[in-house]
Amino acid sequence: MRVLSFFLIILIFFNFVFAEENGIQKIQDEVFRILKNIIMFLFSALMLLTGLVLLFLGLKYILAKGDIKKLHETLLYVVLGLILLVSSFFIPNLLKNLIESLRS
Repeated sequence: MRVLSFFLIILIFFNFVFAEENGIQKIQDEVFRILKNIIMFLFSALMLLTGLVLLFLGLKYILAKGDIKKLHETLLYVVLGLILLVSSFFIPNLLKNLIESLRS
């Protein structure tokens, strides 16, 4: 009787789950892949925009007849923006590689 009650308790209170592989990791990988693609697209679009602004400023610089000081100021802002854009791409990768190298 004790053995039977023991097995009944196990069957009633301990539900065995026969689950498949966890799909959360696959979803996370998919989300990270999509985010990476969006970030790469934005980075490429901003690089293209920076190049177009530099071309426009170069043309404006050539055609300028007097107020070159404003052009220098705008060119400074564009170059600083370009440096910020490039560093925003490389700094996270550098930190990621540094953290991975420290873990191993």
